[in-house]
Amino acid sequence: QKIGEGGFGVVYMAEQTEPVRRRVALKVIKLGMDTKEVIARFEAERQALAMMDHPNIAKVFDAGATEL
Repeated sequence: QKIGEGGFGVVYMAEQTEPVRRRVALKVIKLGMDTKEVIARFEAERQALAMMDHPNIAKVFDAGATEL
């Protein structure tokens, strides 16, 4: 289920099954937006979120890439 959209990404509600079962938000770079600059910005955002610890800020559980 799509729950949000930004300039270069779309956020979906998803269910993680391993290592623990939980509801998560999954952010995906939009098709055609996978330039080196956008990927670097995506990675910087992930790093910044991973360092934050606040109840109103999403936690980063995992990150990765896939080829289409």
